[in-house]
Amino acid sequence: MANIREILNKINSISSTQQITKAMKMVAASKLNKIQAKAQGLQPYLSAINDLVLKLLERDINLNCFSHFQNRDIKNALFIIIASDRGLCGSFNTNILKFSHLAIDKFKKENALANVSIMPIGLKVKSYFKKLDYVMFDKYISMQAKFSFEDVSEIADFLVHEFNSSKIDRIFLCYTHFKSTSSSQPTLESYLPIDVNTLSKVVRTEEKIKNSSVKWIFETPVEEIISTLLPIYMRIKLYSSFIQSNASEHSSRMISMNKASDNAVAMQKSLKVDYNRRRQASITQEISEIVSGAESLVN
Repeated sequence: MANIREILNKINSISSTQQITKAMKMVAASKLNKIQAKAQGLQPYLSAINDLVLKLLERDINLNCFSHFQNRDIKNALFIIIASDRGLCGSFNTNILKFSHLAIDKFKKENALANVSIMPIGLKVKSYFKKLDYVMFDKYISMQAKFSFEDVSEIADFLVHEFNSSKIDRIFLCYTHFKSTSSSQPTLESYLPIDVNTLSKVVRTEEKIKNSSVKWIFETPVEEIISTLLPIYMRIKLYSSFIQSNASEHSSRMISMNKASDNAVAMQKSLKVDYNRRRQASITQEISEIVSGAESLVN
């Protein structure tokens, strides 16, 4: 009977865990819907500002006038790595942390004299790289959990200042690009200096392709427009990476909790079969003992 009680306790425990995983799945799904709405709202704006910057750069201007485009010898490099503050989100954290670690190792091999530092966005990043003895800008660690455009703009302005003052010569961005609910991919991008080639990789709609021959007229000097747009562009680019990473986290957590709930159902079925088998065996044994006792009394 002790074994039967243990199995029953396991069934009840798994049932309680299943209720938790179902609740976590629903919360993750709700958060994912909200962050997807933000991503969809941001994408046209991001695409438009990329197109505008591209149109401006097509003019005959000297990019060296803008520090954002200046390539220089790399003495100090910064990797911004965006992960999560919490676990229970499948392989989300593991994938981006391993990916960024490999990217840093590759960079260090190619630039042996460069000093590498890390800006961890998410507690998981700090705990992972803490043992590797990297210099860390840990002011914005918990920003990933709850962030606004103003919060991210503060980070972007700080990064631009550090780059323009030559304290940092190269800034990389490591985050998880959200493709769909079931697909996301760790991504490495150059944040500063701006790579003009990456601007042209922005996916354009058919309508934009049709209108690509339209001539743009700029009444304000191009250099002045670029100077105004660049800070906005840097903020939007960083904000987009935060949104992509956040959406990937909630998607991974939702899938993970859904699998956990399914596993709980399978375990419950298996335990119930075992419970019923043991219970039937116990009942059969009790009946046999009663019959044996009755027969002994008759004899």
